[in-house]
Amino acid sequence: MTGTAEAVPVKLCLPPIHILWYYNDIMKVLIINDYNTSRTGGVQTHIADILPLLKKRGCSVDCFWLEDHVDFGRKGIRSYFKKNFFDPGLFKRLSEDIRRISPDVIHIHNVEYSLNTVLLACGQKRIIKKIANFCITCPTCWGVKMKDLKLCNCKGSLKCSLQCLPLTSYILDHALPGFLTRFLLKRRVSAFVAPSKGLKDFLTECGFPNVIKIPNFKDESIWKKSGYTTERSVLFVGRLNRHKGAAYLIRAFADVAQKIPQARLSIVGNGPERQKLKDMTEEAGLGKRVEFAGEKDNAEVMEYMRRASVLAVPSIYREQFGIVIIEVMACGIPVVGFDIGGISELIEEGVNGYKVRRLDIKGLGNKIASLLEDREDAKIMGNKGYGIFLEKYSAKANLDKLIEVYKGN
Repeated sequence: MTGTAEAVPVKLCLPPIHILWYYNDIMKVLIINDYNTSRTGGVQTHIADILPLLKKRGCSVDCFWLEDHVDFGRKGIRSYFKKNFFDPGLFKRLSEDIRRISPDVIHIHNVEYSLNTVLLACGQKRIIKKIANFCITCPTCWGVKMKDLKLCNCKGSLKCSLQCLPLTSYILDHALPGFLTRFLLKRRVSAFVAPSKGLKDFLTECGFPNVIKIPNFKDESIWKKSGYTTERSVLFVGRLNRHKGAAYLIRAFADVAQKIPQARLSIVGNGPERQKLKDMTEEAGLGKRVEFAGEKDNAEVMEYMRRASVLAVPSIYREQFGIVIIEVMACGIPVVGFDIGGISELIEEGVNGYKVRRLDIKGLGNKIASLLEDREDAKIMGNKGYGIFLEKYSAKANLDKLIEVYKGN
């Protein structure tokens, strides 16, 4: 007996529509920076913070570290032209990577080596440029005079040759390459991201279009408020150089130590002034009360913050953010810092800490001592600081803003 086989209906097992959209709409992000995230520094820390957050949100993220392709220390005329104008080898390697990855958006962070080359290699891709300091216009990067670190508002004008650089160096190292870089930035970058209102306003005044303020931020699921500490511990976290002002803190702590016998100071970080600062400490008779902890990884820094009573930020230059401040706020610890740059925006006077007039050593010591003595007040400020962190500087408050900038919305 013969017959035709009955047709069996075939069911297509398709995933839900939103799943199909998700996999077809994965944003490809390429992050470019001079150094990789194993290096210390605010920029590298910020990149290390956002990488897992972007991946968790479903973005495909690749990174291009210039240090893997370029010898930053090489000298000579050819190296000068490569660094300041155009590097053919870097252009070829970066162009190849961009063609291979085919990113939807390229996020350029701190690129001091041949930024012109990087911008040209990006072709017609959407470019977002993070600006973390005044490097675009200022030879010192921090809006201060190189000789005496006094505040400066010359915005890269010829005055730089009078108060910061010799005329030849101003022309060859700053004016000529800077003109080309600013020309390319204003024409190739889709949006500039500044971490502080002060820097945003400065860039706008300098003629940079579409500057958006998005502060640096931390993952609130990792950075959580610590418990109450009964210790009298002052904490400094940062590079030990002239600009960060650790010397001013040591002098202020000498006064604090006289008032509060239990007070201790922990200095976390390393740098060219380490030995000089240790000598200062010994001369002041503070050797047993000041710890030079050296460089620590993020987990170790977090533990120092959890044990601290107050964070001191005595930077004497226009630091435009200060990631360490939001980190310690996330731990529920109050802050005392000089009233300058982005520090002024992060510290809300009498709410999450105190601002002190720049270079006022006595004022710095008095405010630190007041928080060490009044532990209840310090606890209240720490709690308020934690609330400010969640509201303004957490991933929940800022990650969507960054992704919207990536999309061009």
